[in-house]
Amino acid sequence: MNRVFATIVILLVFLGCQEFSPFDGKTTPVVTLHVSENGNTVISTHISNELVVWDLSNKNKNVQSTEANIYSAYVTKKGDFYLWQDLQNTVFVNSLGQGVVKKFKHFPVYGHWISNDLGKYVSLDIDWSLNINYGNKVEKIYSGDKNSFLGAHKLLNFSASRSEEIFLTSGYGYDWTPDPRRSEKANLDAMRLSYKGVVLWDASIKKEITRLPGNAAKTHATLSPDGKFVVSGDENARVFLWDVNNPKTPLRMASLFHGTVINPNEHYTKYKWDKTGLIQPPKDYSGERVITVKFISNKHFLRFGHDNHYAVLYEIGNPLPLKYLELGTDPYPCVSDYSRNACIDTAPDVGILVMGQRDGGGINVYQFDKEKLSLEKVWVTN
Repeated sequence: MNRVFATIVILLVFLGCQEFSPFDGKTTPVVTLHVSENGNTVISTHISNELVVWDLSNKNKNVQSTEANIYSAYVTKKGDFYLWQDLQNTVFVNSLGQGVVKKFKHFPVYGHWISNDLGKYVSLDIDWSLNINYGNKVEKIYSGDKNSFLGAHKLLNFSASRSEEIFLTSGYGYDWTPDPRRSEKANLDAMRLSYKGVVLWDASIKKEITRLPGNAAKTHATLSPDGKFVVSGDENARVFLWDVNNPKTPLRMASLFHGTVINPNEHYTKYKWDKTGLIQPPKDYSGERVITVKFISNKHFLRFGHDNHYAVLYEIGNPLPLKYLELGTDPYPCVSDYSRNACIDTAPDVGILVMGQRDGGGINVYQFDKEKLSLEKVWVTN
């Protein structure tokens, strides 16, 4: 393991809920970042425990705290409230105009979400356990295991539909199916591991809707704005598009270098490929490992490759990439390690993409044009 990467991982794991260093007036690199649905507000947490509120409309920022849990940035869909946790494990719900409107003690969170009406709260812990609601009403609906975060060096990522009726979790993929030759307990244990992969949940009844197998190793997934589709991608370069109403037959996205798989049921060593219609990646595109996937419009999504300064654009229903969109290298975006893959977010309704920077403490903001299928960098700040 690269020494620098190892150092970052150790810091993120053990200092996520502890104070890292005194604030010197300059923000450090973003760890988690979230954008409101209207694209006006960004909430970010940083390696040295800063919590920052970014106003994209007026292009300014406000450091709200220097004692924030680095995994706790969230802004509600409508952008009226933002959510964060301090280093004493108090969760705060802040109104952008009125200050703190709710606060409560909780365990150290590794990602969380709250509904627009503030009535439903979902939180994740270091073991990737899934919990709903807060105070004396916390209900664990899935128990993770103690090696989850430490083994994957990443958060169990979380995505909710606009209606807030369903949500999605994904972390580390396993392609699991019941085996009649195994005992019931062995099958249940295998199923439990599969929750680290891509799982769709019903927020009202607090139950699993379905598991979406197929990904392997570090996996990231997201829901389309209307909640009809799921896109998942992993570090083994597998990318799938799932129809929520028909999840049994996913569409596998083409390999960026080889094309579409002709015989997907074969072992990968026997794959045959079809390059028809495949555009070639840029010469400096270094590999296919996926760090995250995000919708950028109601029908387009972006694939972010590990340590690549391009976003690959797709359209729902088409397995072939449409375009490679340049993100720029000055400053370089935060795509260099999986422990920071939560530093990228989008507001699909307005075509806004926001990314932390690999080295600096600022953000890169881009505007997507769905007619020209182009991406323009509109604000860079430190």
